[in-house]
Amino acid sequence: MELRPAVVHRLEVRDFDAASGEFELVVECGGGTYVRTLIVDLARAVGSAAHMVALERTRVGHFATKDDRADAPLVTPVCEEDFSNVQRLYEAMEEAHAVRQEALEREAM
Repeated sequence: MELRPAVVHRLEVRDFDAASGEFELVVECGGGTYVRTLIVDLARAVGSAAHMVALERTRVGHFATKDDRADAPLVTPVCEEDFSNVQRLYEAMEEAHAVRQEALEREAM
């Protein structure tokens, strides 16, 4: 695999537990960044090893699932249990369409 540069806009350590060595890492990065690989590369850079326990996407493009950034419209994520709820899927599609339209209008200004 050919190496390519990753764009990382923000890297923040939260909730560090010195006893276990566990912490939460908040990463704001460009598209195509492999966060799992980033974790391994960071550990190697400091002469250590690491693995990721969980990955939670809070923002993708114009969409956000948590209020991390004031400029990102919030959307409610669709979960597996929602797949059988046609009304919930319809609402999610309408919500995503409205957010996308709003983003396109902002970009056009």
